[in-house]
Amino acid sequence: CSSLISLDLSKLDTSSVSYMNSMFYNCSSLKSLDLSELDTSSVTNMGNMFGKCRLLISLDLSNLNTLLVKYMQGMFYGCSSLKFIDFGKFDTSSVISMKKMFYGCSSLIFLDLRHFKFNKNLNFDDMFLKCNKTLLYCINNENNMNNDFLSYISEELINNNCSDICFSENKKIIVEKKECTLNCSDDDIYKYEYNIRCYENYLNETNNI
Repeated sequence: CSSLISLDLSKLDTSSVSYMNSMFYNCSSLKSLDLSELDTSSVTNMGNMFGKCRLLISLDLSNLNTLLVKYMQGMFYGCSSLKFIDFGKFDTSSVISMKKMFYGCSSLIFLDLRHFKFNKNLNFDDMFLKCNKTLLYCINNENNMNNDFLSYISEELINNNCSDICFSENKKIIVEKKECTLNCSDDDIYKYEYNIRCYENYLNETNNI
């Protein structure tokens, strides 16, 4: 589907579909995708679902039901133009693989993963490999049960009761609750606030269209 420019999914019945792996893989000409009516209630595999959709700039996944999904490896692999992903309250409680999930998403500036759960048996190999070096991503520490993942992000998190933590690819903590401040600098906080403003402005502009 490398020449596909647009796609209408409104009449597509996917209520019984369990595999959506590689569903839009290599749709490299798609610039936008409306998933608001896509039924994913039976889906267990979303691996490489949007892989190599190189012109996608944003994705709204807030309406997707991911309760049964186990595989999200390479879900956004090579989405090099993707700047924003709205996950809403994305349910990852059943997911066992996020390997290379955001691999090569070099344009992302902010990821809100605060509703994500990182399970004990989760494969998170190369999850953020080849992402933008300034990418900031947020998790809620209370949702995390995988100390290996927390150690991968920052060894300091394991021994602290922080929540709503934001940090960059260099594993340095950027922002957290006031009572739990670690390694913050004025430049880091500025970068965080700048990216959040860009993100919020983008959402406001999108909602006003």
